[in-house]
Amino acid sequence: MIGTFGGEFIGKRLQLLKELAPAVARVACIASSEVWESYRHITADADIPPVFAPVNRSEQFDEAFATILRERADALVTERSPIIYVQRGRIVAFAAEHRLPLATNNRDSTMEGGLMSYGVNPFGLFSDLAIYVDRILKGAKASDLPIQRPTRFELVINARTAKALGLTVPPTLLVAASEIIE
Repeated sequence: MIGTFGGEFIGKRLQLLKELAPAVARVACIASSEVWESYRHITADADIPPVFAPVNRSEQFDEAFATILRERADALVTERSPIIYVQRGRIVAFAAEHRLPLATNNRDSTMEGGLMSYGVNPFGLFSDLAIYVDRILKGAKASDLPIQRPTRFELVINARTAKALGLTVPPTLLVAASEIIE
């Protein structure tokens, strides 16, 4: 999805992570190799030294985790990819074991113990899809329908994880959050 949205989500996750964990100075990104350039650019703009832990296959997770520890990252962000989603439990467990705040793109990782997630609201996608299906059923050709970017996003914060990490969720994020996991 990085090609679809550029680095917008990585930048937003970094911003929200810094707001929630202001002491974070070195954030590692677990993502596919294609994300590296966007991440490097965004971290340079945010004055954060980039730590990149590329994962294109399941076998690369141990090496990615070793890189994160060797480079002394003090937080993690992930980007959307099937391999990241399938291995989310492993990433959450690594973050918890090493007391690293974890910002992801999916609520499932936050429900499983990640600190926070910011991304497209999947239920918004389904309702948008229903509009397209309705138009097609009424005779519109699918190829004539415009491609639309998602317009609904969600911020989910795991307050239990924040507390375990010694973090206080700022009121601005409490208000902005779609959901707070107590």
